[in-house]
Amino acid sequence: MHLYCGQVKQLVGLLENEIIHLLLAGVQMNELAREKFRENEGRAG
Repeated sequence: MHLYCGQVKQLVGLLENEIIHLLLAGVQMNELAREKFRENEGRAG
């Protein structure tokens, strides 16, 4: 699972809320990827 994909130096200087937003976006992307995987598995099986 990836919560953040990028360089650490990109996080420096961000506010706490901005970092939280990035992490939540990563969680959402993982959920979408898992859902797509489930759909593809259903079609294959």
